Amino acid sequence: MWGAPWLTRFRRLNIYYLMMEKFQGFVQEGKFRPGASGSEIQTDYENDRTDAHQQVEALHITKRIASTGIYMCSLGTESLLTLLQAR
Repeated sequence: MWGAPWLTRFRRLNIYYLMMEKFQGFVQEGKFRPGASGSEIQTDYENDRTDAHQQVEALHITKRIASTGIYMCSLGTESLLTLLQAR
């Protein structure tokens, strides 16, 4: 498939080491605590969260913008055929 079997194992090992380096970087920066419980993670999240959710809700946005694909599907097949034939 990708070459020799040992080469595939080497690639897997390389990916493993890359991931391990990333995780160690997260731990050193304080972004990730391996021994934290679920409740500690939730408490940290609640403390770090801003009021962005409340600000968005205060905007009172009710209209959703539909994509053109959804609009075209709502026209039905007959309308689509007339649009395509008009071109």
